[in-house]
Amino acid sequence: MALNIYRNSDGEVVAALKINLCEEFAEGELEIEKRIEEAGSAHHAHALLRTNHENFQVEGPHGKHLCLAYPPLGAPIWHFKARFENEVFPFPLVKLYLMTLLEALDCLHTDCAIVHTDLKLENILMPFEDEEVLAEFMNRHISEPAKYKLDANGKQVFYRSNAYGPLKDSWRGMIPRIVDFGSAMQLRGETGRGIFPIQPNQYRAPEVTLGFPWNRSADIWNLGTLVRSYATKTLARKNQFSDFSQIWDMAQGTNLFQQAQDSEGKPTAKAHLAEMIALLGMPSSKFIEESHSALMYQWPYKIRLNGGELSENAFEMFGGPFFDENGKFLHEDLIPDRRIEDTLSLVEEKDRNELLAFAKKMLTWDPEERATARQLLEDPFLKLE
Repeated sequence: MALNIYRNSDGEVVAALKINLCEEFAEGELEIEKRIEEAGSAHHAHALLRTNHENFQVEGPHGKHLCLAYPPLGAPIWHFKARFENEVFPFPLVKLYLMTLLEALDCLHTDCAIVHTDLKLENILMPFEDEEVLAEFMNRHISEPAKYKLDANGKQVFYRSNAYGPLKDSWRGMIPRIVDFGSAMQLRGETGRGIFPIQPNQYRAPEVTLGFPWNRSADIWNLGTLVRSYATKTLARKNQFSDFSQIWDMAQGTNLFQQAQDSEGKPTAKAHLAEMIALLGMPSSKFIEESHSALMYQWPYKIRLNGGELSENAFEMFGGPFFDENGKFLHEDLIPDRRIEDTLSLVEEKDRNELLAFAKKMLTWDPEERATARQLLEDPFLKLE
């Protein structure tokens, strides 16, 4: 099959392949990407959402597998800093990339009525600055095959490599893309909602943990948890080059919410909510009152938990209730001594106030109070000087 994606100097087709193991999820992902192509093509930010150019099936030992072919992209955005000299990141790109991501979300939410549900650093990729970089990367791997390890079944699992060499002068036209719509959901109309659990543990919005129906604003919360760390240290050195040696690195513990999961990676909802209270204050009494019944809302299908048991609502998956009848949080001993303002001690007062105002429009308890992607694009914080 000819893939109309990219051909190298020898005329060979180059594509990034995603081979799906679960046919049901694969078909769902394919339908979502078709929707993005059909509904979002008129939006100027459509190209910022990577969808497949071709798809086909391959036969394996366990049946047929749907393969999605994509234009090749480079490293995740958190690794992009490694390609700059001395691993420093120009400050103006911070606002530019935030605007880019918001434009992409505006297209996804407004034109396509789709919620990504899985925004994380690994799903924001940077393109190659030119075709030569990709060609050099491929040639290097042909002469030096990638390293791998063997899993429990003796299968080869290759280590990924983001070594693309020194950044070339043509990098200035590079802008990030949002990828991987395997967990994305299409909502019906302006008032469409989902009810089952979504999002990675540390990025999970409060309405999801508390069992409320969620909508597009869950993605905005998700982005807000990433933006806080992204912008903080760059603002601390405005008009300079900012050191990104730890920013965007989840392994370094720089997440806004650090109590969302235990040492085994299991969600700890009460500790996560306690940290939200520390950073954002208490939710409204109305929100707390509604949370008591929301925990028991039934999901459209049951989900198997880590222990093997089946769960059909947020109460069974996350626990609860978390507040008593008077609105008091039942786990006050877990509330850390942290405030969101404390993370901005190195930032000039004017910039700190702008950043806090911007972040608080995304990080709100009540999803109805959260700004949309389009509204955030008009925020003073994102104006380029």
